[in-house]
Amino acid sequence: VDPAKGKNAYEADLEGILSQYGAELVVLARYMQVMSSDFCVRWDKKIINIHHGFLPAFKGARPYHQAWQKGVKIIGATGHYATA
Repeated sequence: VDPAKGKNAYEADLEGILSQYGAELVVLARYMQVMSSDFCVRWDKKIINIHHGFLPAFKGARPYHQAWQKGVKIIGATGHYATA
């Protein structure tokens, strides 16, 4: 799987591998990319994203830094289904 080929080709290659191995669940941890709506629809309720911060309070990159800047004393992670 080569991300340099572009998003559509990358997702097609990824989906081919997932199908080849009979994957039933995809877990994204520190993936930092947005999957296409089409991919999310095809894998509905089968993609879990682990975001390294509390959502919805700290979205995007560097959620720990955002929390520190706001004086938050507890940090954590959020697991959620990836949706379109």
